[in-house]
Amino acid sequence: MNFRLIALTLIASFFFSEVSAQEPNRARVGISIDAGRSFDIEKLSFGIGISIDPAYNISDHQIIGLSLGAFALAKTIDENALTSEGIGLTSLMGTYDHFILQNKKLAFSVGGGLGVFNIAHVYRSTSISSIRNNEETLFTGVKPGIMIRPGFEYGKFRLALEFNLIPSHDYSSNYYNFSGSNINSFFKWKMGVFIGGGQHNVKIQK
Repeated sequence: MNFRLIALTLIASFFFSEVSAQEPNRARVGISIDAGRSFDIEKLSFGIGISIDPAYNISDHQIIGLSLGAFALAKTIDENALTSEGIGLTSLMGTYDHFILQNKKLAFSVGGGLGVFNIAHVYRSTSISSIRNNEETLFTGVKPGIMIRPGFEYGKFRLALEFNLIPSHDYSSNYYNFSGSNINSFFKWKMGVFIGGGQHNVKIQK
């Protein structure tokens, strides 16, 4: 893939089109299916979730809104037992997105948000020798978070990459006599559609 050609194409589209997006003073709602992983690179992890993003167009290239999300993250594996750590995160964030580089259907955006994450950290272990299942809640609580998300829209389809930066939490196990600190930050791809807001209309400069 020729990244230099892609970069030149994006720069050219910026100079040949106005920076504008949807119609101002209109509401829109985005719905997405999310998939991603933890920033904890030492452990295998995979997460899935869903997001609902109601928003309002404050101008033709700026929207403010909320993001309500639920994300379930699974981390594995231990040598002596079949183990996993389940991290459940529900979030409420205030968001802002700025649209750039559009044509009639395609629009790029850069945005972010601030909010809170409700976290539930569960440890599960299945002993191979005794075939015994144990489950222990290591942490429940609320943490503040910062979100950064670049993305693009084509028609009513939206794809974005979200980086969620959340403070870690300390935990300890009563059953297994271990303790540690869990990395809560994660990233996810958001793929979905949005309803309302009008059309991405761009006037070509003469």
